[in-house]
Amino acid sequence: MVQGATGGLSASAAYTSSRLPVTPQALERLIAGVSEKTGRRTSASTVIRALLRCAEQWDLAARVAGLIEAELTTGEVVWGKVRAAW
Repeated sequence: MVQGATGGLSASAAYTSSRLPVTPQALERLIAGVSEKTGRRTSASTVIRALLRCAEQWDLAARVAGLIEAELTTGEVVWGKVRAAW
């Protein structure tokens, strides 16, 4: 586990993930898995940077947009406004 001021996730990771109920647990599991595979302590920021690199390499923007739309549709997450047509 990445220790921080929150007692669990580091402060920045906790702030980033505080709005989504599944995110802290999923991130902790991923951190633990990476730490186990590498034999090194792994931070949330390291895992997030690696995830962003993966998303960029695999051009996952459309997939991520679909997941965000699904969250918005279910009402699980509410943020931002619909962008007006250009």
